[in-house]
Amino acid sequence: LFLTYLRREERTHNVALIPSCASQLQKLLSSMKYFANALPDGEPSENCGHVFVLHCGADGIATDGVLINNGDQDSNVVKVVDDSSKIQRYEAGKSNDAMSVFKSFLDTGAEHFQGEKSTFRRGKPLLSFDPTSFFGPDVDSEKKMSVFQEMIPYAYSIADNFGVDVAICIPEEETFSSVEALRNDLCPFSGGSFWMLSESQKA
Repeated sequence: LFLTYLRREERTHNVALIPSCASQLQKLLSSMKYFANALPDGEPSENCGHVFVLHCGADGIATDGVLINNGDQDSNVVKVVDDSSKIQRYEAGKSNDAMSVFKSFLDTGAEHFQGEKSTFRRGKPLLSFDPTSFFGPDVDSEKKMSVFQEMIPYAYSIADNFGVDVAICIPEEETFSSVEALRNDLCPFSGGSFWMLSESQKA
């Protein structure tokens, strides 16, 4: 089954083998603050990217831009690291308002890579981060899940509006399974999170 194959590749973080196309957010109910930019009819734009959920850390994969924890505490500031690496690095610390960190990284990275070619010859540039490494000490399990529920639609909006791929990297198995399920549930497109596949490929 082709869809099963793609999901297995996500679990093993082999994103290079997954068709690069897909995803943004029609933010389901306009009454909810993070659904403000809903897509008409729940259809992706022509250049929409894909939102991956990978069972791995964000470092060490072939990504064009990555957000790394720099060890700072209670810091919402995302810094661009200027080095000669093929990978554009962004840094921030743990925060009790982690969503602001994720938004800043995705906004900055997407603007930087919009219309650019992937360094790793992917179909689209890839932005990667491990959200679990940025939660501050006062963020409990319930709050983390609410952040994921807000973060996934935001990642879809970035993928659709800027034409980049987004990888949400989750090293821990149980959290990965929960976030993967959320990605599928919160996908704004009528064709689901793998909308770019034909029905026969999904079968």
